[in-house]
Amino acid sequence: MAVTSAIVMFAVIWWLALLCILPFNTRSQEEAGEIVPGTPASAPENPRIGRTLLWTTGLTVALWSALFFGMQATGWSLRDLAEPPDYTAPRESWRPAGTHPAGAAGSEGATSP
Repeated sequence: MAVTSAIVMFAVIWWLALLCILPFNTRSQEEAGEIVPGTPASAPENPRIGRTLLWTTGLTVALWSALFFGMQATGWSLRDLAEPPDYTAPRESWRPAGTHPAGAAGSEGATSP
Protein backbone atom coordinates (compact mmCIF):
# COMPACT_ATOMS: atom_id res chain seq x y z
CA MET A 1 0.00 0.00 0.00
CA ALA A 2 1.31 3.40 -0.93
CA VAL A 3 1.98 5.96 1.79
CA THR A 4 -0.69 8.28 0.42
CA SER A 5 -3.31 5.49 0.49
CA ALA A 6 -2.36 4.62 4.07
CA ILE A 7 -2.71 8.25 5.18
CA VAL A 8 -6.06 8.68 3.43
CA MET A 9 -7.35 5.41 4.92
CA PHE A 10 -6.26 6.58 8.40
CA ALA A 11 -7.98 9.96 7.94
CA VAL A 12 -11.25 8.40 6.75
CA ILE A 13 -11.30 5.94 9.67
CA TRP A 14 -10.44 8.75 12.12
CA TRP A 15 -13.33 10.97 11.01
CA LEU A 16 -15.75 8.05 10.97
CA ALA A 17 -14.65 7.04 14.48
CA LEU A 18 -14.97 10.64 15.71
CA LEU A 19 -18.53 10.91 14.45
CA CYS A 20 -19.38 7.59 16.12
CA ILE A 21 -17.72 8.39 19.47
CA LEU A 22 -18.79 12.05 19.77
CA PRO A 23 -22.29 11.49 21.21
CA PHE A 24 -21.16 9.08 23.98
CA ASN A 25 -20.76 10.23 27.59
CA THR A 26 -22.04 13.74 26.96
CA ARG A 27 -24.50 15.45 29.25
CA SER A 28 -26.71 18.20 27.91
CA GLN A 29 -27.13 21.53 29.63
CA GLU A 30 -30.78 20.64 30.19
CA GLU A 31 -29.82 17.45 32.07
CA ALA A 32 -27.29 19.41 34.14
CA GLY A 33 -29.90 22.06 34.99
CA GLU A 34 -27.73 25.02 33.91
CA ILE A 35 -28.63 26.41 30.50
CA VAL A 36 -26.28 29.16 29.31
CA PRO A 37 -28.27 32.04 27.76
CA GLY A 38 -28.07 32.05 23.97
CA THR A 39 -27.38 28.32 23.63
CA PRO A 40 -29.80 25.47 22.99
CA ALA A 41 -30.73 23.28 25.94
CA SER A 42 -29.37 20.24 24.07
CA ALA A 43 -25.84 21.70 23.88
CA PRO A 44 -23.29 19.67 25.85
CA GLU A 45 -22.47 20.89 29.33
CA ASN A 46 -18.81 19.84 29.20
CA PRO A 47 -17.94 18.27 25.82
CA ARG A 48 -14.46 17.02 26.91
CA ILE A 49 -13.14 17.30 23.37
CA GLY A 50 -9.57 16.37 24.30
CA ARG A 51 -10.64 13.06 25.81
CA THR A 52 -12.90 12.34 22.85
CA LEU A 53 -10.05 13.02 20.40
CA LEU A 54 -7.74 10.67 22.33
CA TRP A 55 -10.34 7.88 22.28
CA THR A 56 -10.90 8.49 18.57
CA THR A 57 -7.18 8.33 17.81
CA GLY A 58 -6.72 5.15 19.86
CA LEU A 59 -9.63 3.41 18.15
CA THR A 60 -8.40 4.57 14.75
CA VAL A 61 -4.87 3.27 15.37
CA ALA A 62 -6.29 -0.14 16.34
CA LEU A 63 -8.66 -0.38 13.34
CA TRP A 64 -6.14 1.02 10.87
CA SER A 65 -3.38 -1.33 12.10
CA ALA A 66 -5.65 -4.35 11.78
CA LEU A 67 -6.65 -3.32 8.26
CA PHE A 68 -3.13 -2.39 7.19
CA PHE A 69 -1.38 -5.50 8.49
CA GLY A 70 -4.24 -7.73 7.36
CA MET A 71 -3.96 -6.32 3.85
CA GLN A 72 -0.16 -6.71 3.90
CA ALA A 73 -0.42 -10.34 5.07
CA THR A 74 -3.01 -11.36 2.47
CA GLY A 75 -1.64 -9.30 -0.40
CA TRP A 76 -4.93 -7.48 -0.90
CA SER A 77 -5.03 -3.82 -1.76
CA LEU A 78 -7.69 -1.12 -1.66
CA ARG A 79 -8.16 -1.67 -5.39
CA ASP A 80 -8.97 -5.37 -4.77
CA LEU A 81 -11.59 -4.37 -2.22
CA ALA A 82 -13.28 -2.15 -4.81
CA GLU A 83 -13.54 -4.92 -7.43
CA PRO A 84 -16.51 -7.25 -6.97
CA PRO A 85 -15.75 -10.97 -7.07
CA ASP A 86 -16.82 -13.10 -10.03
CA TYR A 87 -19.88 -14.92 -8.68
CA THR A 88 -20.32 -16.94 -11.88
CA ALA A 89 -17.14 -18.91 -11.13
CA PRO A 90 -17.01 -21.88 -8.73
CA ARG A 91 -17.36 -20.89 -5.07
CA GLU A 92 -13.71 -21.47 -4.11
CA SER A 93 -12.63 -18.80 -6.60
CA TRP A 94 -14.87 -16.00 -5.28
CA ARG A 95 -12.05 -13.53 -4.93
CA PRO A 96 -11.13 -10.37 -6.78
CA ALA A 97 -9.07 -10.96 -9.89
CA GLY A 98 -5.38 -11.61 -9.36
CA THR A 99 -5.53 -12.63 -5.69
CA HIS A 100 -5.06 -16.38 -6.12
CA PRO A 101 -1.64 -17.59 -5.02
CA ALA A 102 0.32 -19.24 -7.83
CA GLY A 103 -0.38 -22.94 -8.08
CA ALA A 104 -3.18 -22.99 -5.50
CA ALA A 105 -6.32 -24.98 -6.10
CA GLY A 106 -8.87 -22.92 -7.96
CA SER A 107 -6.29 -20.79 -9.77
CA GLU A 108 -6.14 -20.83 -13.52
CA GLY A 109 -3.94 -23.52 -14.98
CA ALA A 110 -3.95 -25.70 -11.84
CA THR A 111 -4.29 -29.38 -12.53
CA SER A 112 -5.65 -32.06 -10.21
CA PRO A 113 -3.81 -35.38 -9.77
